[in-house]
Amino acid sequence: MLGISSKWDIITEVQQASQLALLESGGQAGNRQVELVFVDTADPQQTTLREQAAIAKAVEDPAVVAVITAGNSDAARETIPFLNRLGLTCVSLTATWPGLTKPGFAPGEPGIFYPTGQRNFFRMIPSDDIQAVTAVQWMKEQGFQSVYVLHTETVYSTGLANIVVAQAPLSDLTIVGHEQVTHFSPAEQAQLAERILLSDPDVLYYAADPSIDFSLEVTLRTYDPELTIIGGETLTFRRFPDDITALEGIYATNMTPSLEQLTSVGSFVEAYQEQYGEAPSSFAVPGYEAVNVILQAIAQADEPTRAGVLEAMHQLGDISGVMGNWSFDAHGDTSLQITNVLQLQQGEWVSIDSIR
Repeated sequence: MLGISSKWDIITEVQQASQLALLESGGQAGNRQVELVFVDTADPQQTTLREQAAIAKAVEDPAVVAVITAGNSDAARETIPFLNRLGLTCVSLTATWPGLTKPGFAPGEPGIFYPTGQRNFFRMIPSDDIQAVTAVQWMKEQGFQSVYVLHTETVYSTGLANIVVAQAPLSDLTIVGHEQVTHFSPAEQAQLAERILLSDPDVLYYAADPSIDFSLEVTLRTYDPELTIIGGETLTFRRFPDDITALEGIYATNMTPSLEQLTSVGSFVEAYQEQYGEAPSSFAVPGYEAVNVILQAIAQADEPTRAGVLEAMHQLGDISGVMGNWSFDAHGDTSLQITNVLQLQQGEWVSIDSIR
């Protein structure tokens, strides 16, 4: 089994949770010995091919029967077909672009990702169409009437923003602005902030990437400290500036349920704390669950081969784990449909609401 790590701080938790799952199994899937190998895919240049290149070397070993990835949707667009040609199961913790599994979002998708015709991609969290719809629902519930939408050029960011733009009118939310942003000078950033504030939105929806810093949000909050800002889950992956005063109270949606929402998570939290001396966050849970799911597939497979494990993944049926009772559908999507709403409070992301 192969675990793919990235540059995000949370990946340490994911790795530790994954190792804990294997430790608790005694390194076994049934009577079959299993090893978990981590491959670093950190990429300063943010190129989508970095994940695939890192995986390519590792999967030369035919004993690798499954891959757990923590890359974004852009990386997944390259990784999925590569692993599909090799007949390898790919379980994603973070790739949420709906077109990876569902039709109707971009031409040729999702078929272009599965050259063999067999689905090999499974995700542990809901896709962006769910996240965007629930974000719009939450904005409406807060009494907001107008929204300004920003995104970057990546598949994740563009897709999430476009779904918000499409869904907002259905909830009587007026789009007062919709822009793609890239890296810009302080002067250009100030001009963008001025355009946004002149539009007088009730809320700014910013589908940013984890590689983007918080300078725009800080600029906006400097001009208007009361501006409500909300974004997708990657908002919670971004590094804070030294002074986060201006960011206090911003919001993010996250597709990983909070620990408080998971009634079956208690034993995992205790075991993690005992093993590593600190409590896990909710980000650790999908990694732990993913390893256990793959161990179950390896144990149930007629033969512990790539083909055998992939077939077993499709036949898992109902799964009872730390994330509750759930299953993968025929597309590889999870039946879990909870969106967690977080707020930044004194430097910590705090769960304040959940939407089903």
